Amino acid sequence: MGFRTWLLPAVLTAGQLLLWPGAPLLTGDPVNPAAASAVVVATLVTGVALLWRHRAPVPVAVAVVAALSLAYWAERSDQLLVIAIADLVALYSVALRCPRRTTLYTAGGVLLWQAGVAAVEDVNTVGEYVLTLLTLVVVYALVVAFGRVRRRWLADRAAASRDVAEAEARRRDAADAERHRLARELHDVTAHHLTSIVVSVSAAQHLGDKRPDLRREALDFAARTGRETLDALHRLVSVMQLPGERPASPAEQLADLAAGFVRLGQRVTVRLPETELPAPVAEAVHGIAREALTNTLRYAPGARVRMRVTQSAEGTELIVENDAPATALGFGAGRGATAGLGGGRGLAGMRERAAALGGTAEAGPRVDGGWRVRALLPAAPGARAAGGPVAGGPVAGGPVAGGPPWWARADNVVDAGLVAGMLFLPALGLLILIEDVARPTAPELVLIALATLAHAAPLVWRRRHPWPVFALVAGTTWLWPVLTLVGALPESGGWLVLGGVAADAAAVYAVAAYGGRGRITALTIPAVLVCTGLATAVTGGVESGLRSPPAVPDLAAAELTTRDLLLVAALVGVSFMVMTVVLLAPVVAACWGAGAAKAARAARVRYREHGALAEATARAVLSAADERARVAAGLRAAVLEQTARVGTTAEAGDVDGVLVSARAALGSMRGLLSGLREPPQPGGVAPPGPGLGPPSATPPVTEPDPAAQTTNGPDPAKSGPHPATPAEPGPHPATPAGNGPGRAGPGGAGLASLAELLRTSARPATLTVVGDLEGLPAAVDRSAYRLVEMLLTGGSGPATVRVTRSADGLRITVTGVAADADGTRAAAVQARVSALGGTYADGPAEPGYPAEPSNPAEPSNPAEPGNPAEPGNPAEAGNGVVEVLLPVPAAVEVTSSRFG
Repeated sequence: MGFRTWLLPAVLTAGQLLLWPGAPLLTGDPVNPAAASAVVVATLVTGVALLWRHRAPVPVAVAVVAALSLAYWAERSDQLLVIAIADLVALYSVALRCPRRTTLYTAGGVLLWQAGVAAVEDVNTVGEYVLTLLTLVVVYALVVAFGRVRRRWLADRAAASRDVAEAEARRRDAADAERHRLARELHDVTAHHLTSIVVSVSAAQHLGDKRPDLRREALDFAARTGRETLDALHRLVSVMQLPGERPASPAEQLADLAAGFVRLGQRVTVRLPETELPAPVAEAVHGIAREALTNTLRYAPGARVRMRVTQSAEGTELIVENDAPATALGFGAGRGATAGLGGGRGLAGMRERAAALGGTAEAGPRVDGGWRVRALLPAAPGARAAGGPVAGGPVAGGPVAGGPPWWARADNVVDAGLVAGMLFLPALGLLILIEDVARPTAPELVLIALATLAHAAPLVWRRRHPWPVFALVAGTTWLWPVLTLVGALPESGGWLVLGGVAADAAAVYAVAAYGGRGRITALTIPAVLVCTGLATAVTGGVESGLRSPPAVPDLAAAELTTRDLLLVAALVGVSFMVMTVVLLAPVVAACWGAGAAKAARAARVRYREHGALAEATARAVLSAADERARVAAGLRAAVLEQTARVGTTAEAGDVDGVLVSARAALGSMRGLLSGLREPPQPGGVAPPGPGLGPPSATPPVTEPDPAAQTTNGPDPAKSGPHPATPAEPGPHPATPAGNGPGRAGPGGAGLASLAELLRTSARPATLTVVGDLEGLPAAVDRSAYRLVEMLLTGGSGPATVRVTRSADGLRITVTGVAADADGTRAAAVQARVSALGGTYADGPAEPGYPAEPSNPAEPSNPAEPGNPAEPGNPAEAGNGVVEVLLPVPAAVEVTSSRFG
């Protein structure tokens, strides 16, 4: 149970027991023991019940009502002022935790109970009883409204957390999803074409003596198909490059932006103009479109989205609109985009972008439940348009489908309660005027009521238009001195101007909380002090100096000249102005501080939630783009060149060259695809299969200094499935035997596990690991294992593998690599390395590389002439060296002061 849960019940219980019966007992006043016992029991029951107000609000409300009934039966209500608010606390918890219908039923029951309690109290007249009931209705309505507003706030925060979590999940899966999509596209576009070339040329080569015509047909087919494949690959590379690697027009940037959101699950259709947009306009359109698409991803995931950019004589128009989401998120059905994460900051950013070019931006719900953003930017961008904030922002507080009527919505009830509260001081002043001075006539009462309403009513719109509301409230302050000057108010009626200071303070709070613009809102403090002070000065001067001339001893009032009266009025007015400013300044400053604190808190929430969502979305788009760039690099480095050779050798009539080039291109393609087709893992974690991440059973072998561990194992070519030969259709390189389900796959010691598999073979393998292999990215982890697997395949002599983790990346050096006569393995290795942005180098081993027999305990037989496959022959045992450097990227970071 948290601190906030028990603090309020403890304060109420202690306060009531101290007020009564504690205070009378301490002062020695008589106390009825039965009444004291009943009040103590009721207080303790109420305090204990309130501890469970968050878990069971309705039963707690029932218990509180029962306990308070006991207390009211035992003692007068004026002795129970502290514990009497317990029913308000319980009702607030019901409104906060329960559905609307349950809240209304509970509030009605509590109201009927209070009506009964008020009926048995000592009331003088029926009017008093009716006034008590009206007061109870207003108070309970406000409590329920505040509870519902808080409930919506919490629901919005929960929905925001879910949205951010979903965006993070999309970000984590973006690279894997893009990699798999590219794998499918590469296979569909190129792999079967290259396979067809290999098959047709092989058939022509085998049947050349019997069918000479097949040779020319195969060459023509290879030349034509090779050119088509090369063109398709060039198109893929052109669209897979990062934006910074190629010049992109504004239209292309918008299309890429929309494509990024399509990959995140949105159904976006785009219509763009044929003419180019000016650079400032294009930048603004891109920023507004990004913010609008982010909002559709947040509030209407999966809904159909339409983005349209048109140009006309008026300028450039951007419209982004989406259909209604299938289900509403958070509190209430069909809530618009004014709720949840946004808080208006993103929409305000769109309006600021448009206004910076002299344009306008507006957003609001559509009649079908969707949302529409429209921005109009002038053809010749100019300075910021005058007139302050751009109109046409989101329509907050619109009707909610299936919700309560507009007059019963929580926000409207709070607004009505605020206006009613602002009328309290003027009403109190009017009562004092009637009792002590003079009873106003009916027309005067009407004028007083209208002036009071005109001063307080604008506060209803304080959230949407805080600055205009402040101007209206400050301006209507002058109604009182004007009415006083024209004699439309009774004597001393102008002093009702002091009753409007509460509305002035509320307007200052509204500007600080909802007006934005930072510290400029502090200017409302001197503005309201000057305005109210001058209005009080004029009213005081008229009332005390002109309408009621002062009594001067030994001098008739008639002898006072107009100049004297004006001087007296000025002195009185200045004194009243100084007094008003001194008394009002702390109140206004405190209200501004409270509003500024609320604005700062809301800004922190918006930055945390909206910024997190926008950052996750941007990271997802960047991850997908980075993956495309990796694949493009692999295509450029290993596939394009081999594919180009297919066409050139076919045109030259070289059948053998076509076959070698096609096999090499196919091997490179399959080497690239083998790294793209591995299953994605949630969160980017390496799979339990081949890799360098921590295994389930084998701890990592990590040494700060070079150290070797020698193990023997079977030849992978003999012990299990071997990598598919590039010339043959087949799967990508397979995991060595024994790495199946139910067995700990190679992980942080992935290479050590590979060496363990080689322990029983006749080929000794030495593995050295330098540095910490923990935390490798999944792509690097899997590729490192596959690379070593491919390089160790085909040899029979000793081999060494050295893996070094440093600031440069992951360096893998393998010696004892078997010869690669046709270069297919090198092409496959280079394709996988290039896809990760790494480097590849090979060469012969250094002099003195050992070529001992596979088992040192037994003498080796020298190789017989003409038998190159005999162990001990360097051509078969392998004496080459391959060094690979794989970069280990850091986490993607997106730095921006504002998204949209």
